[in-house]
Amino acid sequence: MRTSEENSLRVEVDNGGPDAVARRRAFAILSTMTKLLQDAIERLKDLPESRQDELAAALIEVTEGDQGDYHLTDEQVEEVRRRRANPNRKFVSVAEARKRLRHFGV
Repeated sequence: MRTSEENSLRVEVDNGGPDAVARRRAFAILSTMTKLLQDAIERLKDLPESRQDELAAALIEVTEGDQGDYHLTDEQVEEVRRRRANPNRKFVSVAEARKRLRHFGV
């Protein structure tokens, strides 16, 4: 028979608090994503081999670029340095910057 301390510990572990809730949510999301990915792959199996290769290459390209970090090319770095070195460089307001970004769909 369990003591009340063991029962309260069991309840705490079962109900888990914030960490357990976060783990359950993460598991649920991963399970859903995994199922969705499995369904997508099942659909791809019916496509011609050339189309499968095309889509696989696209998926690989997306995942390779999905590192969260953006890296400038050497040319871009030099352009930033050139512009920052200009003592007469032009600044725009936040509103103007937002307007310009919206123009590009950002």
